[in-house]
Amino acid sequence: MQAEFFVKKIHELGIETITGIPDSTLKTFCDYIGNEGSGLFEYHIVPENEGASVGIAIGEYLATGRPACIYMQNSGLGNAVNPFTSLTHSEVYGIPMLFVIGWQGEPGEKDEPQHKFMGRITTELLHILEIEYTIIDNETTQDILGQALDRAQKAFSNNRQYALIVKPGTFDKRCVTVRANKFSLARERAIEMIVQQLKLEDSVVSTTGKISRELYEQCERIFGNHNQIFFDCWGNGTCFHGCVSIGKQK
Repeated sequence: MQAEFFVKKIHELGIETITGIPDSTLKTFCDYIGNEGSGLFEYHIVPENEGASVGIAIGEYLATGRPACIYMQNSGLGNAVNPFTSLTHSEVYGIPMLFVIGWQGEPGEKDEPQHKFMGRITTELLHILEIEYTIIDNETTQDILGQALDRAQKAFSNNRQYALIVKPGTFDKRCVTVRANKFSLARERAIEMIVQQLKLEDSVVSTTGKISRELYEQCERIFGNHNQIFFDCWGNGTCFHGCVSIGKQK
């Protein structure tokens, strides 16, 4: 499926605001809305977490009467649950919105350890939240996607939400987007310089993703181990106070 087609069909639902946290499963989708498709929506906002995206979608609907689209990795559902259940559900304010969720850790598929449990419970969690959904992959036809979006439109009219769960490899690969800036220092080199200054008693908390992978590699290269690192799967430092002594552990 072409990301261009997918995004334009979302826009045809009357959605003018798109907000979310980039995800590797949704990379082609994110690249398109950040580049060629950037003028398609009135607003494209990348906040600090998925819960904030829910807040933005609420504000969009209250201000304009239009639903918004929220994109995220399925692990981000954890951040979205509280604002969703407190404000968005039909038993509260009934705010319609569309979720586009990258499915990491799908049962039966090889993936990172931190994705396994959330991957297994993703559909169950949506069921508990009473969010109807459709799973799409690289075999999903335009007709099937159209039927799913028709159901989404019906959900919106009933002040409910709808989710599209996107499997890895759903979107056709596009030309690699090269992002250049005026700075010569690369992220990995910056991480290397930080690691070189660490003492044995120092502890490091990092978010999972590229930063953690590069931190892991640099610690393994420089120290021969990664004993001082705690990989915070939430990406927001919530585990920090519980691991202040990790550097002293064996």
